[in-house]
Amino acid sequence: MSRRNGAIGAAVEDYLGYLRGKPSLEEVEVRLVDLVENYGFGHFAYTVVRPPRTREVIGFLKQYKEGAIARTNYSHDWIEHYDEQDYLFVDPILKTAWLTCCPFRWDQLDEGENLSRQEKEMLGDARAAGMKSGITIPLHGPEQGLAALSLTSDMSSEALDACWHECRVDLFTVAAYTHEKILESATRPSEGADVHLSSRELECLKWTAEGKTTWEVSKILNLSQDTTRFYLREATRKFGVHSKHHAVVKAIAAGLIAP
Repeated sequence: MSRRNGAIGAAVEDYLGYLRGKPSLEEVEVRLVDLVENYGFGHFAYTVVRPPRTREVIGFLKQYKEGAIARTNYSHDWIEHYDEQDYLFVDPILKTAWLTCCPFRWDQLDEGENLSRQEKEMLGDARAAGMKSGITIPLHGPEQGLAALSLTSDMSSEALDACWHECRVDLFTVAAYTHEKILESATRPSEGADVHLSSRELECLKWTAEGKTTWEVSKILNLSQDTTRFYLREATRKFGVHSKHHAVVKAIAAGLIAP
């Protein structure tokens, strides 16, 4: 989408004015999809990595396998594959969103030497699913919360270069105001903000979040497997969930461990 005659600026201003008119979140989604398509991005994912500390998300945002919370128009096949492969726990896009406040391109992640085999596999599978290129805009706060808006496209690297150079400030503006609208309309005070875990329970969840098995966690912490399982079961029970991975997501959401 060209910036000639201020077309992009006008589109963004129109969108912000639309948000002030108190539309429903379903209406916001339709308008957002239309807007980002004009930039060449056919799909989006708004993912809550960690809600604001004293709030939880409801309604508009869907809880996927193991507690992942998002709103997306990604294909059903990709969502199913992402869940089956447990990519939530190795996703380099979400990990990078945690570490930076600046928008980033997915191909920048490939340039580094620090990606694990699983992380490279996830990015490769995304490309094979039609997400040839992508950008992610981290959205930090309020109350130590973290969300991310990802936009994907089948445009060439050269076309993405031009779009990114010209439009990233506008896309960041759209993401920030969309984030504020969703938090305003799709969160409520959290009932689980006062969960207290022991230091051992936190350590076990922390290493589980790193992708370690129960056996590996037991070796790292110099515990028996039975003792490690006990701590993980206790953490799971306290969060009122049914798996250690869901407990990890809850601990991240509560700000108790980092993703």
